[in-house]
Amino acid sequence: MTVPAELVSIGSELLSGRTVNTHAQTLGAALLPLGLRLERDTTIPDGTAVIAETVGDALARVPLVFVSGGLGPTADDVTCEALASLLGRDILEDPGALESMRRKYAQRGRAMNTVSRRQARVLRGAAAVENPRGMAPGQRIELEGERILFVLPGPSREFAAMLDQSILPFLSERYAGKSPRPVRIIHTEGLGESEIVERLERENLPPPEIQTAFYAGNGRVEILLSCGPGDESLLEATACRFRTLLS
Repeated sequence: MTVPAELVSIGSELLSGRTVNTHAQTLGAALLPLGLRLERDTTIPDGTAVIAETVGDALARVPLVFVSGGLGPTADDVTCEALASLLGRDILEDPGALESMRRKYAQRGRAMNTVSRRQARVLRGAAAVENPRGMAPGQRIELEGERILFVLPGPSREFAAMLDQSILPFLSERYAGKSPRPVRIIHTEGLGESEIVERLERENLPPPEIQTAFYAGNGRVEILLSCGPGDESLLEATACRFRTLLS
């Protein structure tokens, strides 16, 4: 069975339309080959109460929660404070993260001030995750019940780089026994979604063991079929029937 995960994206700029949030696409595509599944993406504004409530709800549902945004040095970067309140943990300055920031500032010919130094803070007990594209480190917080909370910066290139360099290798090892959910993709052209569904329903397709998702656009419809462990042969047979029926 695939392991469910949720993403909480933090930032008022994401809700105002000033910034495009691509994290769900990046994360969902990265988790799928590991046998992990992104089930929910929630975008919320900056604010300690809403962050604590939303992350707490996610941790009550799934064992893997990713939080992005709110780790910078400005007044509206309150993710650490919100999570400290939620988890009952202190906020500490991480020596390794601080030294890494000093090197990066020196390479740019700049001096690190007390405001920028705030980005080296992590929650007590968190493992700092190196940020190869920015200043603020990520955090990996392992909780009771085999739950894991990842806290990552908001900028897209930092989020993606930390996934590739640190988080995906960790998850690959942690969930080594998991396998990706089997998937087949059917492409159609010249048929509307309602016509496709009508044809399928006449043939009692798909069987209950097979899940379907439809992606329509530009005169085409992509149909994604997936199944759980043990139903791979049924998935293949169903895909063949779809191709015959919709060709």
